[in-house]
Amino acid sequence: MKRLSIYAWMAAAWTIMALLVLPACAQISLPPIKGKPPVKTLSKARLGKMCEAKSADLEAALLCWLEQNPNVANAMWYQPAPSPAGWNQWPIDVKKELVADFKQMAEWYLDGMQPSKAPQFFPDVIPMSTATADPNCVRSMTGQAGRTVFLAVVANSLAAELTEKYSWSITTYDPTELFQLLSQNEIMELEPGPKCPNVPSGYYIPETISLVSPANPPFTASFFRTNHLIGANAAETIALLFQWEKQIKHAGVIAGHPELDDNLFLYYWGANTPPIPVAEIINGTTYAGPSYMGIGFGHFTSGCGGTQAFMESVLRAVNIPLLPTWQSCGHSTPYFPTAGVAMTHGDDPYGREGWVTAYPGFPAPKPIEYLVSISEFKALFPSGQSVADCNTHIERRPADIAIQYGSDLLMQAYCQDQASGATQTNGQVFAIMKTWYDLPTLQSKGLWTTLANKTAALNYCATQH
Repeated sequence: MKRLSIYAWMAAAWTIMALLVLPACAQISLPPIKGKPPVKTLSKARLGKMCEAKSADLEAALLCWLEQNPNVANAMWYQPAPSPAGWNQWPIDVKKELVADFKQMAEWYLDGMQPSKAPQFFPDVIPMSTATADPNCVRSMTGQAGRTVFLAVVANSLAAELTEKYSWSITTYDPTELFQLLSQNEIMELEPGPKCPNVPSGYYIPETISLVSPANPPFTASFFRTNHLIGANAAETIALLFQWEKQIKHAGVIAGHPELDDNLFLYYWGANTPPIPVAEIINGTTYAGPSYMGIGFGHFTSGCGGTQAFMESVLRAVNIPLLPTWQSCGHSTPYFPTAGVAMTHGDDPYGREGWVTAYPGFPAPKPIEYLVSISEFKALFPSGQSVADCNTHIERRPADIAIQYGSDLLMQAYCQDQASGATQTNGQVFAIMKTWYDLPTLQSKGLWTTLANKTAALNYCATQH
């Protein structure tokens, strides 16, 4: 038996004496045990039985999971591989870069999305080059920049999935939905191509029809978190984003002022555009054009197509695909197949006819009420629809909200009609609503009765005018 040194015996004796003199209720504070922190692991439920044992090894877990989910791997379409190809055909160096990005994003999610530890794969506002020979494509990224953006966006989707950050899973999506979410072809365009034939080979042009460029994934994920936009399911999350978008302003010009139209992007979003960085829509910009417009700071969009593109880009960061949809009358109608909902116009969030202030006894609609089901959407916009019919259905849902709840705009119009003695036929209420419904239909829906009852109960006409 090994003998204890005299110093060990003294230490033991002093410990025993200290314990004897402590009051019975005293707490003994022991020093913390030093060692490695607990290992943070990926979601075993998301990894599945085949891969769950590797949950603490981020790289091994990802590679195993991609092998077990070929639909996801095949949808990760990287363009210069050298031809467009899914994950299994990616060059090895590109695969390594994706794995490295994935590990950074997964660790960030597992560590609680701390702002100070957010990976910065690329600037939130991507610098655009003007080194092109095509006047129609004056803003572009280099091939390396395009690759960096694409890999970061996909790495974020995979990390959010395997950390079970959201209640919905991309493994439930069909190939078209996965392709929309994960393909480089849906995030940007490789040029030269039909749209920009004179752009030097290797340049990436962000999707010109959408007019937006993505933000660094942690920026967008944090936007949803800090604004409390993540709902219990995908549809509720879209509805919360819709609610946030009510503050968006439609960038506009004045007829007869071509200087505004020629410099639209410069005045609203700066010299680095188009495309419009989604970070500038989120953070807001200050209008820098002629003062006679009377515009200052705002969250500006280029219109219904720009809002659709904004939603497509930011929802990609939380693994909700948006299928860009354009109707025969030239308007966008965002469509969310995995969430089972759609919008009747890209401008729906900031269309004032549907704004409703909550008053005692008169609640405002819930955000989800501004969306329509897929079946309702298909009934409103059937294949082969005429332009005339399309125009009566664009922005239909906010119009129905206005009728059902008696919107602020309609109450104001009703009070003006009452003050001027206007009839239902020639009044302001019908002038606003005739785009969607004829007079007999509005009367049958009880619109004027709703407005009369609500304005009377609130004494609205006397207090608001």
